[in-house]
Amino acid sequence: MAPITLLPTNTFYDCSSLASVVLPDTITEIGLSAFNKCGLRSLVLPSGVRSIGRSAFSSCERLETLVLLEGLESLGDVSIIYCPNLQRVVIPASVTYIDDENVYDCGDAVVVTPRGSYAWNWATGWGIPGLEPDEAGD
Repeated sequence: MAPITLLPTNTFYDCSSLASVVLPDTITEIGLSAFNKCGLRSLVLPSGVRSIGRSAFSSCERLETLVLLEGLESLGDVSIIYCPNLQRVVIPASVTYIDDENVYDCGDAVVVTPRGSYAWNWATGWGIPGLEPDEAGD
């Protein structure tokens, strides 16, 4: 059997009582609305994830922390949006594309990423506070 590489569209859509999930390291892509409206408070994506699709983390009202690991390359259109309790998004230096409408309407969210990285420049350009990993204790 081939390893699972795609977390399909709407996998955990509207799973408001989803408290935790462990994804296999073989996942390379998070599909459209995969976690939209889910109940997760915190999530660390596997290190194999290279792209996150449109609305993947849209309207996750309980989400407080999202950790994206080195190797991730892109955050799609509105992939992290309307998460009012989001406090921290860790974005690695490997990211080379972030759609403009991300970490939008996400309370007091801070982007943790290396200074000078694409994610740092993107976040500060949009007025989203940035912290370097050592400043954030990550």
